[in-house]
Amino acid sequence: MLKLYKVSKRKDLDISTFTAGILLRLKKGKIQNARLAFGGVGPVVLRLPKTEEFLQGKPMLLGIFHEAGKLARDEISPISDVRASSDYRLQLAENILLKFFHE
Repeated sequence: MLKLYKVSKRKDLDISTFTAGILLRLKKGKIQNARLAFGGVGPVVLRLPKTEEFLQGKPMLLGIFHEAGKLARDEISPISDVRASSDYRLQLAENILLKFFHE
């Protein structure tokens, strides 16, 4: 399952504050493979290898995604700029994983 996310002030024709691409492959209710890429949280789009590794082999449970969100926060170091503060982007990194779970 692949989901792509864009956070910006306007829906179209706006520079993104934060982007995310999340790809999970499931087998028998467990995450077989996880790939996460976040944009707007560093100088280039970043993969989150520690969070990916944490998710692999885990069941699709809300608590797992809460923990993954906390790990994701630790893997990025966004700056504050005119689009968003560093704290806002850190919170987005955590929340986007919860959104993925609920969708």
